[in-house]
Amino acid sequence: DIQNFLNLLNRSWGTWANGPGFDTNNIIRADLVSAADVAANGVDAAQALLGDDPRTTCTTQTACVYRFNQFISRSTSFDSAYNSVYQIRLGIRFDF
Repeated sequence: DIQNFLNLLNRSWGTWANGPGFDTNNIIRADLVSAADVAANGVDAAQALLGDDPRTTCTTQTACVYRFNQFISRSTSFDSAYNSVYQIRLGIRFDF
């Protein structure tokens, strides 16, 4: 029996890629800012809410917004070594 025959022919064929689970790959950096502060000072001049400030400032759904600072480009998948290799099993059968 041969499992993953394509990988036997070429090591870049028949590879299995896994991705991270939900909420496990941090690719965005953002600050939480007050919507009123953004309206008064602009997006770039608004002060980020730190510590206990979000609990007291963001009392309604529209009171606060996220200010996205950086997008971190990184791979969101990785090869599964166990599933990406070929396997050959040989057996002997005896009949009596």
